[in-house]
Amino acid sequence: MIIPPNELGLHRKLEEWGSWARECEVAGYPPVTLLGRLIEFGAIGASHPSEPPISIPQSVALIDSAVAKLEATLRSCLIAYYTHWESIGVSARRVGLDEHRFAAMIGRARKQLLILIPDSGSSLGGQVSA
Repeated sequence: MIIPPNELGLHRKLEEWGSWARECEVAGYPPVTLLGRLIEFGAIGASHPSEPPISIPQSVALIDSAVAKLEATLRSCLIAYYTHWESIGVSARRVGLDEHRFAAMIGRARKQLLILIPDSGSSLGGQVSA
C-alpha cells in the first residue's frame, strides 16, 4: 500500500499505536479498550493490582482516542492493519473485505484521522510503501 506524503507522519504514529497495543495484548490487556479502562478506572484500577500502574504515551493516547471516534468498520480495519504483522490480504480477510476495499477503508480512516488530529499528517516528503 502506498502512503501519500501528507499521511506519512500519521502512518508512523499509527504504527507506534499498533506496536503499543500489541505489547499490551501480549501482557494480557485487550489492544484497544485499554484507554477506556484507564478513563473508567484510573491508572491503578485499570492495571493488575500487583503491577505498577499502566502508562500510555501521550502520542499513543491521542491516536487511540481519535481511532475510537471512527465508525466501527474503519476502526476494525485500522486495528487489523496496524496491530498485526500480516500482509494486507490477511488483514483484509480478518475483517471480511477484499484487498482493494480494505486498502480504500484504510485510506478513508487515515483521512478522517487527519481531520480529527490536524497536526499528525506530513513528516518527510515522498511516498513510502507499507
